Amino acid sequence: MAAFVTGMDAATEWKFLEGFREWLAVRSDLGANLAWQVLVIRIAYPGEVNDFWVAASHGESGRAVTVLFDELNSFLTDRETRNAE
Repeated sequence: MAAFVTGMDAATEWKFLEGFREWLAVRSDLGANLAWQVLVIRIAYPGEVNDFWVAASHGESGRAVTVLFDELNSFLTDRETRNAE
């Protein structure tokens, strides 16, 4: 799913996900230096610390995909609300 979302971002000349990584970092209180994909995995599996193993074993899990789309929906709604003001 991450590749699909990244493809959507590329199709919009990298505007679709603009600010998503930073938004996730603030909401999750995780590192702002992490890629959005890692942030989603860490949000989905907060108790697991080895990013490589977690991503490899859970990257396409139902939980990770649900978190990705829930967070993306919240981000886009928040951005739309801010832009409307």
